[in-house]
Amino acid sequence: MFAETAEWKPFELRQGDILVGIPFPFLSPTDLSLLGKIPAGGHPHFPVISACMRPWRDPNDASYFTGQLLMKLCPCMVVTQCCELRVNKKGALSEVAAITVCRIVPARASIMEDADKLISLRENRDPRVLAVRSYKNYFGIGTGNGLSEADLMVDFAQMACVPATEFPAIMDKKHAQLTDIDRMKLKIKLGVFFAQPTKEEVEARIAQDPRNVAAAPAVVEVVEPAPNAPPVAPPDDNP
Repeated sequence: MFAETAEWKPFELRQGDILVGIPFPFLSPTDLSLLGKIPAGGHPHFPVISACMRPWRDPNDASYFTGQLLMKLCPCMVVTQCCELRVNKKGALSEVAAITVCRIVPARASIMEDADKLISLRENRDPRVLAVRSYKNYFGIGTGNGLSEADLMVDFAQMACVPATEFPAIMDKKHAQLTDIDRMKLKIKLGVFFAQPTKEEVEARIAQDPRNVAAAPAVVEVVEPAPNAPPVAPPDDNP
């Protein structure tokens, strides 16, 4: 699943790379503390404190503020496309403003207790193939190349971003790199998880080509699939 360290290219960050020690935020808008400023003047009673606004990057845009939120140092997997992580002549990432990562978590107990589910997770079966049990929202990484003694998985629903300006310093946190084959398995699962049509979109016949939908209402009809036609991913409300 993982490439040998000798195969890594210097200062190359790739989709599927495992990074360790990433401060992963758990944002709760209803439980967020902000840094504020006490207004000038005397205050016989406790003053009304307003959020301390500040600029960031653009000195003319002071719409940012600083808050405190729950965080945990976690291993994460890079999900930004390799082509967007290309390094420019200045040794920086210029294609994207941030590096998107997904949190790595222990495999769920319900998966570990079911042999078939565990095999499906470990093999990262293609979620486009309807005949086999698969997971579209998790990507199994085994023990994560030594991260744990038990099975781990990437949870696509737990996502965060690291500013691209953290490159190349973030390379010090690179723990593992997927092989080309396993990176392709990751791409397929990511594609199904983020771009799978709903049942309503499939029934409205707009899932295949929404740019060429007839103006007239769609006629409901049963169409038999053509021989050897590629499978169509199930709607996202299927288990």
